[in-house]
Amino acid sequence: MKRKLEEMNAEEEKQVQRCKARLDHLGLVSVPEEQRAESLLIQWSEARVDRVIIDYMFRQGYYESAISLSREAGAMEFADADVFLRARRVIEDLRQKSCREALEWCSENKSRLRKIKSTLEFALRTQEFIELVRKEKFIEAIAYARKHFSSAAKDEQSLRLMQQAMATLAFRKDTQCSPYKELFDENSWQRLEEQFRLDNYLLHGMPPHPLIYITLQAGLSALKTQLCYIEEKKATECPVCDASFGQLAQALPFSQHFKSCIICSITGQQMDEHEHAPLVLPNGFVYSKKALEDMARQHSGQIVCPRTGAICSSAELKKAFIL
Repeated sequence: MKRKLEEMNAEEEKQVQRCKARLDHLGLVSVPEEQRAESLLIQWSEARVDRVIIDYMFRQGYYESAISLSREAGAMEFADADVFLRARRVIEDLRQKSCREALEWCSENKSRLRKIKSTLEFALRTQEFIELVRKEKFIEAIAYARKHFSSAAKDEQSLRLMQQAMATLAFRKDTQCSPYKELFDENSWQRLEEQFRLDNYLLHGMPPHPLIYITLQAGLSALKTQLCYIEEKKATECPVCDASFGQLAQALPFSQHFKSCIICSITGQQMDEHEHAPLVLPNGFVYSKKALEDMARQHSGQIVCPRTGAICSSAELKKAFIL
């Protein structure tokens, strides 16, 4: 008991230090702006970027790189390395088509998994039963079911799944009959891995998606407009118009702009009343002054509309006024 209490005390002390470091990190931005040094804000921003990158590396399986960056950036308190490294053993074991590590993890967190109503342990037991049936070890499969399935069916859904699993005893592994075909499917291991990841994140209060996705979506939501997905309206340097970032922004709502914001489709820069002043071509299309001046220099004073190919001179341009 003394040894266990010492271990619990050490674990609690580590968690307290981790929480304190995170609260201190958040405290940097709670200081009033007039009292906040610019260097502190830069330091806070860099720490946040490091934290987002470390989280992404861990989730993608680059464990050594993530730990190396955590130590170099002094961000071990923000990394949750122990959570990801414990999960690593489970994931690697599942990829070897073994449920041993995953079941051990379920046993370690049994009460907490019960609170979030996780069905992971039942899914793992079902998979082990299916593997015995796949190998035609029917007597062992029946004994396994009697030992582990008797208390597993706690609701109507789990009872139905248990009945389907038991029915596989009457089918071969190459059956084309649904839903038994899906139970014998090798992709079920991939589904178990995904279910474990989600339960692990939920258990530790972590979002199911990488922080870098959430951070990028927060920024993209402030930029996205109804013109973002119209091919001819795309801007060259707009992150929402970029193919990869645009996929992250698809499910986001359009931002509400109280002031007009026009982007030149040639330069990708926001138009203003100075160097990037908006100018209207005779055909009605609007581009920035800088883009049209550069085009005129390259075409001996002529301006060619990139959308329609219409040609005009600088004298035919009219200045536009944005409200």
